[in-house]
Amino acid sequence: MQSQFGNHNLILFTNRDTMKNICSKYCKTALDSSSEIVLILTYYETVKDWLNYLKNDGICVEKYKNDGSLVVIESRKGFFGLLNDFVGIMIMIRMLLGRANKLAKKGLTIISDMGVFFPNRTEDLIKHETEISTSIQDLKVKIYCVYNKLDFESLREEQRQLLESNHNEVLSVQEGEK
Repeated sequence: MQSQFGNHNLILFTNRDTMKNICSKYCKTALDSSSEIVLILTYYETVKDWLNYLKNDGICVEKYKNDGSLVVIESRKGFFGLLNDFVGIMIMIRMLLGRANKLAKKGLTIISDMGVFFPNRTEDLIKHETEISTSIQDLKVKIYCVYNKLDFESLREEQRQLLESNHNEVLSVQEGEK
């Protein structure tokens, strides 16, 4: 998972454990080098499960949570307001970029499980995915939109093509990849 700031990437996965392994390795590199803040928006796993997974992978979770370098929250809280209305993540991005600046970090990486939009929020999904690229292109942000392949394939062909065209890269993670 290599990318430049300003990039918005799509990752398809079939096996959650393989995806978590790849994301965890990226997080470890980003956090241990003290170069980035990492935001994980989780849907298919609980926040507690993600934190345990990262800890078991050798990441000093408490240290990074306490210094503000690691933020793990439910996707629903990142994308939707208290009344379940779509609000997007730009407010959170700007807040975390301010924190990154204060902590002398290079920027922010977001790993976002997009399962929160399925099956009933696809209009919000399309809105988010088509607007976020232009919103972050000049910011010190990398976004990895992580899709369960079954969710992604449930979209209509034109929706899939639109999503793919609004990402810098489309990656497919196969079971067992590291």
